Amino acid sequence: MLFFLVLSFWAPAVLISGQVWPLNSTPRKTVTLSNRGHVFQEEGVWNYTTMLLMEDEGVLILGAREAIFALDLNNITHKKSMVRKKI
Repeated sequence: MLFFLVLSFWAPAVLISGQVWPLNSTPRKTVTLSNRGHVFQEEGVWNYTTMLLMEDEGVLILGAREAIFALDLNNITHKKSMVRKKI
């Protein structure tokens, strides 16, 4: 039953677009970590879950549970800016 329910919503989208999009969670950008890798950590902040890479600005936007950080791409341990909100 669930199969037919999923098919009823998915099939029209495939027929309209003419493209089949594979279910793939491969990152669009891969960066290898060498022996000289840097780690960013802010005391009292955890659950870093969201990242947005802005290469043209040289910034990595990092979202955490209680804060948003703008980190320098050349050295992610350097904080360019921060917004903090207590929950």
